[in-house]
Amino acid sequence: MVTSVMWLNLGSGPGPILDDTYTHFDHSFGLLLTKLWFPQKFISYFSGQNIAWEKSVKYRDLRKLNLPHGTVKFTYSSHLLEHLYYNDAVILISKIYDAMMEGGFFRLALPDYDFYIKNYIETLSSNPIAAYQKYESQLLSYPAERPNFRKKVRGFIVGDLHTHKWHPTYAIVELLLIEAGFKNIKRCIFRDSNLPNISAVENRSDETFYVEAER
Repeated sequence: MVTSVMWLNLGSGPGPILDDTYTHFDHSFGLLLTKLWFPQKFISYFSGQNIAWEKSVKYRDLRKLNLPHGTVKFTYSSHLLEHLYYNDAVILISKIYDAMMEGGFFRLALPDYDFYIKNYIETLSSNPIAAYQKYESQLLSYPAERPNFRKKVRGFIVGDLHTHKWHPTYAIVELLLIEAGFKNIKRCIFRDSNLPNISAVENRSDETFYVEAER
């Protein structure tokens, strides 16, 4: 049931969830299997996630997120947008804007591709193979090795939810937020936020950039 004022944590992951003032949504296959009461060994084998999901996390296809206008005060999302196709990410940002109330804040934590590019350029001349391999692994687009049978089965069932579909940088995310209608957009540092209880939901401090915008 949608409450009058919501605080959202989109793409929360399995936890630990420390704050029940946020409504936690995720679209992971492992979470779906948990909700369908599959055994944990089965979930671990096919989803690749050997972590039990918190019961407070709700399964929701975030590409189809539809919430009533003005019902959301705070929205947090960590390492989610890059797992959606670019056009779906644009639509999601627009839907979040429509759902939020005036004066609410939207905070994004995303992989810092500017950092990856800078690191790649700095190490390219000294060790081009190592520089390439590290950069490719950081993109998380496709594996370097052909998948074995188990991974093929998992990929058939799970799909490509955990693959990075595009590579957001601060510049492009800022532009998308502006186009959606957000204002007062700024780059932030880890856990420096207008969102209350940010330490309960923000847990990734490395190789990440943070951006916050006001509705």
